[in-house]
Amino acid sequence: MAIKARKLSNEGKSIDEIGAILNETRLKYNQIATCETLKYLKMAGRVTAASAFFGNLFGVKPILISDAIGHNFASKKIKGRMTAIKEVAKMTAESMEDIENSILFIGHVVDPEGAELLKNEILKLCTPKEIRIGLIGPIVGGSVGPGTVSAYFYGAEVTANAEVK
Repeated sequence: MAIKARKLSNEGKSIDEIGAILNETRLKYNQIATCETLKYLKMAGRVTAASAFFGNLFGVKPILISDAIGHNFASKKIKGRMTAIKEVAKMTAESMEDIENSILFIGHVVDPEGAELLKNEILKLCTPKEIRIGLIGPIVGGSVGPGTVSAYFYGAEVTANAEVK
């Protein structure tokens, strides 16, 4: 969104016009991720101790997305790390719009190899204009843990809503 705001500013749009455009398109900014272990989600209170124990025991990797009201939740549960990375790549390729002109951001928590795996899986499915890889910061990273990889991009409107308890 910051890149879009800068582009609009460079085009001469006012702060109010930029705000209106970003507000109108806010649900088209997608986030899809997977994490290596459920340990950190348990510590952050996102999953129960039993779910984390059995999920880790059976190699379950959640596919995490942000919903239409900003809640993060597991939209799918996949068995195995590589299968989860391939699912993030597939969901990304299916949801991106104007791929040839898009910038895709891949984030990771101290896992540059995982970020490269995700990048390579995405490139098998589509070719964005640009791919940037960077670290996920310590606040979010501490909640999902090392081995987390994510894709951030402009695409299909987010319509999912997590059930808030």
